[in-house]
Amino acid sequence: MTTTGKSLETHFFFELRSQTKVKILDYHPTKPLLAYVNINNILAIWDWERKTCLKCLNVAAIESKDLSRSVSVRSIRFLDKEILSAHFPSETIENDSPFYYNSWLVVISELKVYFYDFVSEKIEIIPPANLDSRPPKCIEIVDSRHVAIGCSDGYVKIFDLVSWTCSKTLRGIHHKTINCLFSYKQPDVPNHRLIVSSLDGTLGCWNPNTDELLFKFGMLKNGKQV
Repeated sequence: MTTTGKSLETHFFFELRSQTKVKILDYHPTKPLLAYVNINNILAIWDWERKTCLKCLNVAAIESKDLSRSVSVRSIRFLDKEILSAHFPSETIENDSPFYYNSWLVVISELKVYFYDFVSEKIEIIPPANLDSRPPKCIEIVDSRHVAIGCSDGYVKIFDLVSWTCSKTLRGIHHKTINCLFSYKQPDVPNHRLIVSSLDGTLGCWNPNTDELLFKFGMLKNGKQV
């Protein structure tokens, strides 16, 4: 995208035409990868640099060959060691980290979280029982072994990708669906931070290592809390 005087010139390096409406999309921040799910529950992964479709399958086929099953996809997210490095550039990724050897596209459905390795086609699933049957909504990297999963009732589950168990639950200030998660690490602070926002208008900053709420505030609209 370039600007000349008052005119704005836009260049599109890749164009994809789908016969059906695309409802969910994600892109890889460091690789030329794009993924989407359309309204017919078809998942496609593209290399936009080579203009090549790498994978195309019915989302139901990720878990089962029974394509008559209906899987409602809430969101998708690329997760791998390059994304972890981009997220926390000052940290070294050890080869025992789950991010080191997996090329995941995470698919969040109405009840489950699917970790689909689109290179090896290996599939791992977080079932409802591991989330206390709370519907998942969004996911974020916490560190080289944990992810945070925001749920529909204001709970945030910290999930251990090595032991494949939920290690912590952040709760207490959010009472509606978690709609956004963002993690970061300050250079002079040893522990990571997790920003959590909810549809009830609350936003909190947590230390996911200690379950400590560092600060919170309510978002306002027209002078009233959202």
